[in-house]
Amino acid sequence: MSTNTESEMSPLARLGRMVVPWVGLIIVVTLTWSFIGQYRSATSPGGEATGTPDATATAGASADGAAGETGAAGETASPAPSGAYVLVLTEGLNLRSRPMTSSSVIKRLVKDTKLTLLEKTTGWYKVTDPEGAEGWVAAGGSYTKLVEP
Repeated sequence: MSTNTESEMSPLARLGRMVVPWVGLIIVVTLTWSFIGQYRSATSPGGEATGTPDATATAGASADGAAGETGAAGETASPAPSGAYVLVLTEGLNLRSRPMTSSSVIKRLVKDTKLTLLEKTTGWYKVTDPEGAEGWVAAGGSYTKLVEP
């Protein structure tokens, strides 16, 4: 049984020996980069290595828009100005039970939804959606916009 040396191999076989390892490397790097992007989206509010926080629930992204545990106990909420509302700027924004990223998600909101503003705290708005669900959304950034009369 003899082994083929480089000179005995066909040009196609030589090309395959050079290309296959690079293709494999590209696949591994692409999958790794995708996993890292999803991980970052799920663990950081700006997420967005994907650019669309929580746009798809299956990606596990977070669209809370505030870093860490802002709005936690001890912060005072200010009353909402009369007639003010919050406009949702991103698809799949989380409506949360409390003003912190670790709180439970009540529902995911649709882009361009007008939310009735109830209170404001640092980094968060307490709102009611058109169906009557009450909770907290991230204030500002690429997630929400406060519209005051």
